[in-house]
Amino acid sequence: MAQSYLHWSFKARWSASDKPSNKMTEAALFRRCRKALGLSTGEMARALLIAGDRNIRRWEDGHHPVSGPAWVALEGMLRGKGETALADRVAVVIEQRRQR
Repeated sequence: MAQSYLHWSFKARWSASDKPSNKMTEAALFRRCRKALGLSTGEMARALLIAGDRNIRRWEDGHHPVSGPAWVALEGMLRGKGETALADRVAVVIEQRRQR
């Protein structure tokens, strides 16, 4: 039973059209940025004025896309900490989202 559930959940989450790539996923980028800032999921939620860390965990697990306002806030937080390389990667995500 567990195998079929895992197979179903994996299949539902990733479609056949998803191709592996060397690009970091938005979920992985968000997690890397949070860790670079030295914040726990709860601290990140408070910094982004989110009621709880559940959304943060869902974003990092790839279950939900990271919200646009969160990306904008994250870019500012990274630049404030001197993490310009990561902030530049976040800026690319923001620009890609604007073009959608």
